[in-house]
Parts: sequence; C-alpha cells; structure tokens
Amino acid sequence: MSSVTVSTTVDIDVDVELSDIDTSDLISELESRGLDHIDHAPALQAMFQALSLGQEDEALKLLRTYLCDCLGRVM
Repeated sequence: MSSVTVSTTVDIDVDVELSDIDTSDLISELESRGLDHIDHAPALQAMFQALSLGQEDEALKLLRTYLCDCLGRVM
C-alpha cells in the first residue's frame, strides 16, 4: 500500500493585526459563541467507558462526535 503526503499553506489577508487583539477580546468572542462553559467530562467519561468495555467502535464514534462539537467542524 502506498501513501501520499500533502502539505497545504493558506494565506489569509485581514484588516486586523493579531497584536491589536487582546485577551479580553478573545474571551468575549468565545463567550458570544457559547464556547466558554463547555463541560467536557460527560463526553470523556462516555469514551472511557466504551474503551473500558472493549467497545472500540462506539468509542471511535463518540470521539468523532466530540471532535466535531469542539472544533465546530463536520466529518
């Protein structure tokens, strides 16, 4: 089986310098998106439980859901 490695560079032009954004701005943005009070424990406990019971397929399904939720992306 062969494999291919791909590298991608993305350049983004914005009108804001990162040095102009302070910590309080970032916290405000996260709060506005509802990402400031996420409780990760239930998802992590469910993944651990599935792995403990040898249910690797279920653990992988839970991990995929968890990652999509945390990153706001879809697989």
